[in-house]
Amino acid sequence: MSRPSPLSTALVTALCASAAACSGASANRPRELLSAKQIVQQNKPAIVRIESRVDSTLGAERRQFGTGFVVSADGRIATNLHVIAGSADVKVRLADGTEFKVQRVMAVDPQRDLAIIGIDAQNLPTAHLGNSDDVSAGDKVVAIGNPLGVLDYTVSDGLISSVRQLDEGIKILQISAPISQGSSGGPLFNPYGEVIGIATLISSEGQNLN
Repeated sequence: MSRPSPLSTALVTALCASAAACSGASANRPRELLSAKQIVQQNKPAIVRIESRVDSTLGAERRQFGTGFVVSADGRIATNLHVIAGSADVKVRLADGTEFKVQRVMAVDPQRDLAIIGIDAQNLPTAHLGNSDDVSAGDKVVAIGNPLGVLDYTVSDGLISSVRQLDEGIKILQISAPISQGSSGGPLFNPYGEVIGIATLISSEGQNLN
């Protein structure tokens, strides 16, 4: 795979390279409240399963799984950086079962655990991006991911429990929607079916601290 630019600005550029993926384009779409079922039906084709091969220092090989979503019809996919970090090769499987080898890592943001990867594909269905600045505690959310690498397209819903600012100037969304290992990199949707976050981690010290 080709290597990325380690700049947040490169990440934003990669996200907005397609007009269909930019927040401006989403803002021009008619907005209507959707049920969780409608959100799944609308966005499932844009959500992918990610599988990577990691070679350990002892020579053993292990597989790790994650989730991602298409942000540009020409094959740009958003996911967590930790899903692909240290991987010898990465594969993406679409909802229809088609598999692609990841050809490039286009941009990364280590602080936010984000990455944009690229596959050689065209005319892919895309997820619409929303605005996380509009999110507040109590808002409903829907998460879709691939827990454990085998329970593909698992759906959970919940609330924004809190919007928290970290010392590094990074905003995180604390959610009550359950997520599990393998859901990393999966999209978090608002009630309009727009992506307003990416599932990143859970706290094992409490319940539903995601």
